[in-house]
Amino acid sequence: GIIVMGGDGILAEVLEGMRKRSDYEDIMKRMKFGIVGCGTSNGLAASIAHAANEQYSALESTFIICKGQASKMDLSLYQTRNETYTSFLTFSWAFISDVDIESECIRFMGRLRNDI
Repeated sequence: GIIVMGGDGILAEVLEGMRKRSDYEDIMKRMKFGIVGCGTSNGLAASIAHAANEQYSALESTFIICKGQASKMDLSLYQTRNETYTSFLTFSWAFISDVDIESECIRFMGRLRNDI
């Protein structure tokens, strides 16, 4: 297995690196991952702790890994013309800044402009 310490991004980088291997499908069938959240939000580590009925902390994440608790997780695959990305939890592509920039012409509407 692989244990990472960091935020969600470090696990995403590990998955991206593995996806580029020719034996990716075979490896993913038998590989287990652990994450000790040391990032800003630690969404995945917090979600895993919640699913295990544990409080979230780096110590609790380590405890879950040591106990060998495992569960399957869905991964998303996003493809553009030039790139392919693996994702978990969520995927965004600068949508918020696009909304902000493109809605500048209706700034007079206040916060409502972001909902339109």
